[in-house]
Amino acid sequence: MKRERSLWFELDSDPPATDAEIGAAEAAMGLTFPDEYRYFLRRFGAGYFAFGNVFSARESSDWNVAAKNAAARRVVGDDLLAVSENGVGDYYGFAVASGRCEAAVVFWDHETGTVSWAYDTFLDFIVSVALTP
Repeated sequence: MKRERSLWFELDSDPPATDAEIGAAEAAMGLTFPDEYRYFLRRFGAGYFAFGNVFSARESSDWNVAAKNAAARRVVGDDLLAVSENGVGDYYGFAVASGRCEAAVVFWDHETGTVSWAYDTFLDFIVSVALTP
C-alpha cells in the first residue's frame, strides 16, 4: 500500500519498534500487549499511518502509548489501553483484564463514556480505519 499510495504515508511517524522498546512500554504500563499490536509496532512503527494513527512504544515519541494513556485514563479509566485516537475525543484500544490486553479492538465514545466492540483484531482495525479513505 505504501508503494501504491505513498502520499498517504507522508505525515510524521516513528520507525519500527524494537522488542526492547515494546517490552519496556509493556513493563511501564504493567500490561501485555496483544500479539498483532506488537507485530505492527515491530513491522511498521507508529504515529500517523495513512488515515489513522497508532500509539508508539518509543519512550521519546510524541505518540508514546504510556504517555497517551496517562492522559486518557482520566476519562477512559483503567480497563482500556488506548492505542489510537480519532481526533475528536474518542479512542480505539483494547480491553484489559488481569494485566493482559484482549485481541479485539474496542471503541470508547467520549459523548456517552461507553465502550463498544469495534474490530476482531488490531490488523482488522488498521485495514478498516487507517487504510480506508
